[in-house]
This record gives sequence, C-alpha cells and structure tokens, in this order.
Amino acid sequence: MKRIDYDISIGNSSVLIGISDTIIKSRYQWNECRHSNATYELHIVLNGSCTLDVETETLLLKKGTAVLIPPGQFHTTQKASGPFERFSLSIGIQNFKTENQFLCAFPQSRIFSIDAATEQTCKIIFDEITRGELYRKDMLKSQLTILLIHIARLLELPVGIETDCGADMQSSWTDIVDAFFEKNLTNNGTENELAKCLHLSRRQLNRILQKEYGMSFRQKMLCARMDQAGYLIRTTDKRITEICQLAGYRSESAFYKVFKEYYHMSPIRYRRYLKSKS
Repeated sequence: MKRIDYDISIGNSSVLIGISDTIIKSRYQWNECRHSNATYELHIVLNGSCTLDVETETLLLKKGTAVLIPPGQFHTTQKASGPFERFSLSIGIQNFKTENQFLCAFPQSRIFSIDAATEQTCKIIFDEITRGELYRKDMLKSQLTILLIHIARLLELPVGIETDCGADMQSSWTDIVDAFFEKNLTNNGTENELAKCLHLSRRQLNRILQKEYGMSFRQKMLCARMDQAGYLIRTTDKRITEICQLAGYRSESAFYKVFKEYYHMSPIRYRRYLKSKS
C-alpha cells in the first residue's frame, strides 16, 4: 500500500492523516536517525517502552502512552526494550487556528495516556492495512476518525474545539506570547522556552511572530523592554538606573543607546518632555 492521505473532520477542525505500509514495517521497532518532519508525528506505544530525544528533552514512553511531535523538531530514539510495538501517524494541519486548537489539548509534557479502546482501534487499523483492497480506504478513514475521537475524548477536547481554548484562539495564544515577554524582561527568556510553551518549533514561532507582530523574537523582546521602560518613566519617579535594570538591561550605556533609538530621545529628556506636557 502506498502512502494515502485522509482528510479527517473532528469537531470544528479538519486534519490530514498520512498512512502507508511503513506503519507495518516499523510496528515492532523504532530505529530512526535524528530527523524532523514537515508534519506532526503521533506515536502510540502499544507494548514495551523506549527513550525518545526531542530537541533537548528526553522522554520515556511506556506501554499505554503516546507522544505528539510538532513539525520542525528534531528527534531520535535511543533505546527500545521488551517486546516492543508502536503505532504511528503523520498529522498535517494547514490552518494556524486549527493547529492551535488541536495543540491546546495536549499536555506540556507532550506525553499522554491512552485507554483500551484507543489501543484496540490501533490494532484494527493494523489488520485493515494488511487485508485486501475491497473497501479498505473507506474502512481506514472510518477507523482513523474513530482513533482521533478517542484521543479527543481522552484529552477532554470538546466538540466545539475553540470553546476549550477560548472564544478567540488567536487572542488566546497572543496572550501567552505577551505574558511570556512581560515575565521574562529581566531573566532573558529564550526562543526555545516560548516555542516549547506553545508546542511549536523555533521556525514556526518566528514565522508566526513575523506574521502577527511584524518582528522577530529578538525585536519583540526589545519592544517589550522599551515599553516597560517607557511605562516606568511615565508612571513612577524611579531613577533611570533602576528602570534600566527593571527593563532587563545590565549595561546602562546599552540601555541609553536602545532607548534613544526607540523613542528618539534619551530617558532623561523623555521624562522632562512628559513633565512639560502635564
């Protein structure tokens, strides 16, 4: 059987499931080199256990657990033990809103548990792949839909997916982004930390920041620090030296340089300007 993509509707979202005969060849082993894919990968361990490295994180997968790996994240297996068996799929999501509605259900740890019904559906799909051609495509699409419904139920994902993630999904994730920069002005939060929080690769994160904010991660951090500095100058009588530190700068000269480029005047002149306007 060659690779076939199935357009599966679940709740208010649509995902593209890719399945091929490699699912049978890799059923009892997992010896892939370090790689990343353009689609999501869903792996369900049906028997045994294995260690999986995803970027800088090491995960232990046991029987009855599953993991979702986002696109662009490099990963490799280190070791599989026991009579090993796994079920794997690729999941393509083209729409950003749908992507985040789907991802918001998954725990930060990436790993989640499956039940007996999910395990049984995986085995039915295995059996169907090895059977004859008659109605196989229809049966596989039906069982793949059932599999995704089982997973949605396990994660308590409602039929109206956006209900669980907020009425406006775009607003929900931008709130997370804004909160991240606000909380990490002074402790140098990284791209990797924010990407992990949103279940995205660094490439995806920066693509989205460019699309929604028109700037890179570094530029967004600079704007957040300058906004904080400007707010403190406008609303407090704190010394410029203290404001420099609260805005995340250790070097006062660097702070003055960036501030002048951002506001087109020095911090002291900016404060005097505000007082003259009041």
